[in-house]
Amino acid sequence: MIRSLSREAVEQKKIHQVLLMVDMGDIHEGIWFENREYLEEAVKQILELPNLEMYGLGTNFNCYGTVLPTLENGRMFVQIAHELEAKFGMKFKYLSGGNCTSYHLIEKGKWPEGINHLRIGALHQFGIEYVDIRYVDGFHHSSMDVNRVVSNLYILKAEIIEVNSKPTVPLGELGLDTFMESKTFVDRGERKRALLALGYQDVPSQNMWSVDSDIEILGQTFDHTIIDIDDSDQDYRVGDLMEFEVDYTGLLSACTSESVNVVFVTD
Repeated sequence: MIRSLSREAVEQKKIHQVLLMVDMGDIHEGIWFENREYLEEAVKQILELPNLEMYGLGTNFNCYGTVLPTLENGRMFVQIAHELEAKFGMKFKYLSGGNCTSYHLIEKGKWPEGINHLRIGALHQFGIEYVDIRYVDGFHHSSMDVNRVVSNLYILKAEIIEVNSKPTVPLGELGLDTFMESKTFVDRGERKRALLALGYQDVPSQNMWSVDSDIEILGQTFDHTIIDIDDSDQDYRVGDLMEFEVDYTGLLSACTSESVNVVFVTD
């Protein structure tokens, strides 16, 4: 991969900065920390190959193996960096010590000396501290419910393509839905509902919450979302845009869906 990056950087006449990842125990990404020979060879190639710049050394925690960042594994990471610096006579610009799960070490005064970089997109954008599971003052969020981790920076808008009134219990013999799951229904009589041009393929319903608290998400198919609008004071019509807040997973889904248009709004 490093050699391929170098060839492409030369082809594009650009300098590519490499943050070399070291796996400190989460068995996720990077070179396993005990494999020093392989790690040294990777650093050597980055330093020698054309159009590459050693941006820094990085590690990650808690994403796959759920290994928490600690003072101990942070110090081990810094020690590895110092050994590589001594061997190659260089200095890493950045030692990137993890993601937003590492933030709790800062608050508790247990930050490993030498780590000068974190990747905290989810904390910055959603305000959630993922170790103690709580909101952090000073970061963006629009809910104090840790079961609804949404941000006030993002709004998902979905177009209403159908409005009608239907029974709340299907008519006929029941089988499985489009996701191969069985369902039960509560008879609430006939209710007014809207069909949205957005479905599970775009953003799963469990990762989105309506800005209008008087509506209820009934369910989804792959390409549609069904909304109960009977209790809402708003007169929803075909063509209207319904607004939702999303959590981190919902934002990821929306940004990678080809049918969701992403618009950046600045003041």
